[in-house]
Amino acid sequence: MRDVVTAVLKRGDKILLVKRGVLVNTFKEKWSCISGRMESTPLESVLKEIYEETGLSSNQVTLVKEGKVLQARGEHIQFRVHPFLFEVNCSEIRLNWENTEYRWVHPEEIGTYETVPRLRETIESVLNEWDLT
Repeated sequence: MRDVVTAVLKRGDKILLVKRGVLVNTFKEKWSCISGRMESTPLESVLKEIYEETGLSSNQVTLVKEGKVLQARGEHIQFRVHPFLFEVNCSEIRLNWENTEYRWVHPEEIGTYETVPRLRETIESVLNEWDLT
């Protein structure tokens, strides 16, 4: 079981999706939110991932909610996902090597993307006011 953190970044009525590159270890070329291994506390880990993958520092994001931990089955491994929702007030981000592109999308559009396992449920755990069906 691997603990990971996932940050749903929200700007207005849209959320950020990133497309994983071919150099990452898992879920190559799948759409995801900002995510990574939990290396310290969940909050410290998710803020580190946000900075690494978007260039946004902790003073550029506002924690809105921490979602309920859920499990996801991946490529030969089980994940325990710690979801977070952050409000962001800027639309431009700087991707690192892990992702190849990003899009700000309405949450109900998630079904049109090929995503990592249980991304819809992860997003719903922090955006429960939206129906993503």
